[in-house]
Amino acid sequence: MAKTYLRLARATRDNAGALYTCEKRTEKSPDWRGEIVVGRFAYRLSGWVQQTKFGDDYFAVKASHKQGGGTLFRSRGLPRTDVYRGDLTIARVEYRLWGRHWTDRYGRTVVSLVALPKEPIR
Repeated sequence: MAKTYLRLARATRDNAGALYTCEKRTEKSPDWRGEIVVGRFAYRLSGWVQQTKFGDDYFAVKASHKQGGGTLFRSRGLPRTDVYRGDLTIARVEYRLWGRHWTDRYGRTVVSLVALPKEPIR
């Protein structure tokens, strides 16, 4: 009898997630959607591309079920850098958020996210 192996479609790690580009249906619908797993709970994320008064692009991020949100700014210093940093609040806990912009093997644009608590959870 042949052995059957199960393969996960994507690894679910704690304090990690991703945003994917999506099609805007209305003017208010998000530019990016995805999810993040924080403290063994998965939250859906919606992201809108905004501009600062200086013309720099950033992500305004909102978590599902009105659990919070935050901002993600592109890191300065290196030209054309694809690294983002920001803050995210989910369920009244503040996280420092890092993201990396890349293209997966299917041609989709992805921002991978890692969230770490700003203060130790007691």
